[in-house]
Amino acid sequence: SADDDRAAIEHLVREYIALSAGLRFAEKRAYWDDAEVSPVLAPEEASSPLVGWEAIERYWSGSRETIADLRTECFDVHVNPLGPDLALAIFRQHWTATMAGRGYLAGVPLAATVRATFALRRKADGWRIFAS
Repeated sequence: SADDDRAAIEHLVREYIALSAGLRFAEKRAYWDDAEVSPVLAPEEASSPLVGWEAIERYWSGSRETIADLRTECFDVHVNPLGPDLALAIFRQHWTATMAGRGYLAGVPLAATVRATFALRRKADGWRIFAS
């Protein structure tokens, strides 16, 4: 049912966002559609969207090197069905990152509250992200 889909997608969003604690980016990959040839990740700090697994994994790897600690939470999750097997999840996300390294930002917490969107596709094993 539509209510079950909304609940499943909201649960996926919350689980995915919770993986940011401990910088568990590799675990985030399980929430994405593996079959997607051109997944898109558009982090707010990137100058352009990251297209393809190589670019996304390079970004996640670089994040582990530049961020010492990351805390994040999401709220106001809204699910918009686009069809029987496609949906958008739009939500607000608050993050606080403590930077690593020796630069002037080392140890300094940076924080923001942003709007985020996931494009999701229904797969045999549940909903999966193909763009964020």
